[in-house]
Amino acid sequence: YLFENVEAGEYEVSAVVPGAAMEETISVNLEEGQTAKADLVFGGATLAGRVVDAESGVGARDVTIVLSPVQEPGLLGQMQSQFSFEIVTEVRGGGGSGMSMDVGGGAQSKVKTDDNGEFLVRFLKPGEYSLDTLGGAYVNGEYGPISVEEGRSVDDVVIEVQRGATLMGVVTSGESGQPLDGAPVSLTSNGSRDMSMARNGRFTFEGLDAGDYTLEVMGSGFGSDPVVSQVV
Repeated sequence: YLFENVEAGEYEVSAVVPGAAMEETISVNLEEGQTAKADLVFGGATLAGRVVDAESGVGARDVTIVLSPVQEPGLLGQMQSQFSFEIVTEVRGGGGSGMSMDVGGGAQSKVKTDDNGEFLVRFLKPGEYSLDTLGGAYVNGEYGPISVEEGRSVDDVVIEVQRGATLMGVVTSGESGQPLDGAPVSLTSNGSRDMSMARNGRFTFEGLDAGDYTLEVMGSGFGSDPVVSQVV
């Protein structure tokens, strides 16, 4: 990499490479007219494994793996910034699915399983990590802690996930009976909220736990009041 015509001062240089657990950062102090060299070295271990369907043993694809450092007791009282956002995606066969996610509270690495359910995280620093599984039509789960040592790879992690329930439906106009394309749909249970965008009126929620849910069709957007509500 090369940065030219940089003003004198103190800088941080950082990089993220595909599959890396964390970014690497170094500090650089540049003087007027100086040419400096600063190498970013990625080290640590590799964590590899496979996510499988608990009933069939077949690899579970498109499952998101969230790897989070386990906090030490002395760090529990430290405040770290956190925010929430909502993701809405289209799914094969029509309709959409989504999820709400909290971000912050510590460094996290996210990877997705391939068609065989396999995943790989590189350049993982030593320590203990918790592992969460999200999406892929499976119920969210927790795994760990996993201990990682410097320079020693962990490649035998096998995680079983339970296939969740699927909720599908159609949003139609009460006046014409025609499907309403692009209608925002919300599914809420025990404080957890999933979002979907109806495509040609159809919506889909996958990977659901058994239980009661509140299904709402929102107004002009996700922040508006619901125009209709139903318990499922």
